[in-house]
Amino acid sequence: MEAELAHCPSVVLAISTLTGDVAGGCGSALLKRREHSDGVLFLPLSVPTGDGDQSTDTQNRAAELMGARVIITEAAVREAENPAEYQMLLERIVRELNPHTILIPSQADDNPERREAYHISRAALPMY
Repeated sequence: MEAELAHCPSVVLAISTLTGDVAGGCGSALLKRREHSDGVLFLPLSVPTGDGDQSTDTQNRAAELMGARVIITEAAVREAENPAEYQMLLERIVRELNPHTILIPSQADDNPERREAYHISRAALPMY
């Protein structure tokens, strides 16, 4: 992952919860960053389950159209017994890629999964 983005002067990391969050919520800002040769990564903390689920394909297609990469995690935020696993994942990604910008879900969102992703992100990324 790091080697593929080594040619980019900087990296933007967009953390999402539900399919479409990144593209719908901040897609235009990410496209602008791509114009400046930034590498863009999507990190969904929620992964659809089941065979033939089209939401993963949709998310991957949106990332492809934006020139971004998707990092897939193994479990959904709502299914995680220990949010520390997500915190460690985020800390490792940030340490390896050193993104200049990290976009996270809002604490004020009505969706409980997005609020949980906000709290996990804030705990893992206190310096941002």
